[in-house]
Amino acid sequence: MSGTRIAGVVIALVALTLGAPAMASPAIGAGVATLPAMGSGNPYEDIQVGVSYTVYQPGTTRGIPQREVTTLDCAAGTEASASATYSANRPQNQWYTGTYITLLQGNPICADGVTGRQIATARVNGQRATVFIGCDGGTETPCPRAPRSRLAQVGGTLEVTFPGRGGRPSTDIRMGFGGLTLGQALQVARSLAPVG
Repeated sequence: MSGTRIAGVVIALVALTLGAPAMASPAIGAGVATLPAMGSGNPYEDIQVGVSYTVYQPGTTRGIPQREVTTLDCAAGTEASASATYSANRPQNQWYTGTYITLLQGNPICADGVTGRQIATARVNGQRATVFIGCDGGTETPCPRAPRSRLAQVGGTLEVTFPGRGGRPSTDIRMGFGGLTLGQALQVARSLAPVG
């Protein structure tokens, strides 16, 4: 699979989370970057070696297996963004279904954001996080919004910025999720800790 196609999959995952049309954007750049293997055995630690912002790793994914941890190649002069996917199911036609978590992080994240209806704010590790719900069927733009009670079925996105650590700049986090309640998604987000 080409880097551009993989980057498109990541955007599709984030878009699916909020029900937006899934389209790769030229803002993503050339696709997925491959950082040199650092040999730590921890892909998050290996990514940290190649970027200036603090990389965060979840302490729990609620048993959802890791599928991929990599970086997105960004436009010239912009650092790579870290990208991780956890899913109970393998992708079907580039889409994850059921229970999944997508985790994008960077300063800034070099992938297009998606819009959704804000349903909550919460404190995550001392920072204000905003939670959005995805769409409930349909492909029209703007799409019909799901009621909050359907968050686990239609998915959502949590966005938060953590302050820099150890002289590093802040880190923007965008966590897409499906098959999780708000409480479960917050549990995963609150487990995020700096690597290293």
